[in-house]
Amino acid sequence: MDVLHKHYTQAFQKHSGNVILRSCVAASWAVFDKYYQLTDESPAYGAEIILHPSRRVAHIKKNWPKSWHKPVLDGVRKHWKDYYHELPLPTTTPQLRDEIRRLDEYDLLARELDVVSPSMYELVEYDAFTTHDFVGPVPIG
Repeated sequence: MDVLHKHYTQAFQKHSGNVILRSCVAASWAVFDKYYQLTDESPAYGAEIILHPSRRVAHIKKNWPKSWHKPVLDGVRKHWKDYYHELPLPTTTPQLRDEIRRLDEYDLLARELDVVSPSMYELVEYDAFTTHDFVGPVPIG
């Protein structure tokens, strides 16, 4: 959703001279925003951002208003404690895909929102996992 929000912001600026197109973008953005506001009612979207390998907590701190940080981080932490804290850790590693595809406009916008740093391999605790930044895909071989 952050990617779509960024796209709307850019489209609104890009078409500032075209009143008709700008009003269409604004109308579409209003509908999108109606659903974007619903993400506050569940920890699911915050968890998706935090669990994304190239986003994590750093993405929220970099791209979201400061007033949103505590509610979303506390909500995701509570959800993790309530449903996942006691689950056993997997003992196998999922298979990596060896597929390369051309990035589309959505992927390019999403990449601009990535927050990356040195890679990590084994982090099991919630705080370590969610606050440690990760560099995209790990090379195979």
